[in-house]
Amino acid sequence: KYLIMEHCDLLNNHKYFLHDLFKLNNAEDIIFYLLLSKKITMNDFLIKKLIIKKYYESFIFCYEQIKDVNKSQYIKICLEYNSKKILFFLLNHNHNHSNNHLILNKNEKIDKQLLLFLIKNHLEIFDKKSELIYLCIKENISKTYITNLIIKKYNYGYDELYLALENKDLPLLKLLCNHLLTL
Repeated sequence: KYLIMEHCDLLNNHKYFLHDLFKLNNAEDIIFYLLLSKKITMNDFLIKKLIIKKYYESFIFCYEQIKDVNKSQYIKICLEYNSKKILFFLLNHNHNHSNNHLILNKNEKIDKQLLLFLIKNHLEIFDKKSELIYLCIKENISKTYITNLIIKKYNYGYDELYLALENKDLPLLKLLCNHLLTL
């Protein structure tokens, strides 16, 4: 800590300084100090790393100073790295979701409980093109939520049918088939 705080100007000239800084464990206090003292500059890389490392206070400090915020991108990073506290902050400070819809693909990494929470409480953040139904089937989320997504016309196709068949979930397969024919 001493070296970073006292010799930041020298270290900052090193092109991998910021990368190396995030390799340290529990470095939020150092990063916050460097931000406050303006020894490091805010940029997209820094904000992404703050989300990945779950450095909530530093993220909030940066977020409040950014003029052009790509909330969808930040939310997606929160989902991928299970950064719940920052995600909840973003959701609570994003009342207008109309131009910030997320598109989740079937290969997204997302915690089952977090996905369920978002479907229950913040479904409006997802674009209809999102492959939420696939993710729900893959994570074995209740048919009630899948049915709701189908009724709300969220995207699905043959991959979801195959996944339901692979899981030997015939009632779900029937539901998917019946609604696929009506699309």
